[in-house]
Amino acid sequence: MQAHTLSFRAGDAFVAETRTLADAIRHGTDAWEAEIVSSYFLLSKLAPPRTDDPVSVKREWGKRHKRFHDALVATCTSPWSLHFRSELFDQARRYHWLTMIHARSRRRNEHLDLRDAVLARDVAASCAL
Repeated sequence: MQAHTLSFRAGDAFVAETRTLADAIRHGTDAWEAEIVSSYFLLSKLAPPRTDDPVSVKREWGKRHKRFHDALVATCTSPWSLHFRSELFDQARRYHWLTMIHARSRRRNEHLDLRDAVLARDVAASCAL
């Protein structure tokens, strides 16, 4: 796949994720916050997998990673936005290793920062992450 195609898809996913996240933050509930904390806790128990880790470790981390990101947007009021974001998130998984390698060099704990910004209801900071 060509780089400009990957960039375009990543950009689509970014726009869908940030719009959905902004709406979810505006409509968040106590139960929503609890699921974010719980799913982050489970994700943080596993280090991001390395290329030489067993498939079972990669699958478990992937499930926990998806649960965390799904929790972040769970209170979005637009079924269409949730569907579109979910489709793009699932499609982006095949490129996940490339982005994870790049993100590791830039961010120490991106998921912790995202969790804290969302729980603080800071739309701008959340969407910037």
